[in-house]
Amino acid sequence: MTESDLKKIVQSTFALQEKTLQKLDQFSLKLQQWNRVYRLIGTADPTVIWDEHFFDCLQLKPFLESKKNVLDLGSGAGLPGLVLAIALPQVQVTLV
Repeated sequence: MTESDLKKIVQSTFALQEKTLQKLDQFSLKLQQWNRVYRLIGTADPTVIWDEHFFDCLQLKPFLESKKNVLDLGSGAGLPGLVLAIALPQVQVTLV
């Protein structure tokens, strides 16, 4: 499956707006860039990022949409905190 296919699946599965998808794409590019330096995630393959990281993180979205605050302890590479902050702009997400 291609990166484009995975983006479409993520967008439709989690009802994400195009602007949200673009922000996730920017985050994906940053993960790829900084993974070369610090090895933040196992592989920086874009298809793995969308399939194994973003899709998994967004599984929490339906449970957190009505919350005001979310705390991500041990966020590491920003997963799932940054993904949730992008997908749920109305929720205050704090990464520790």
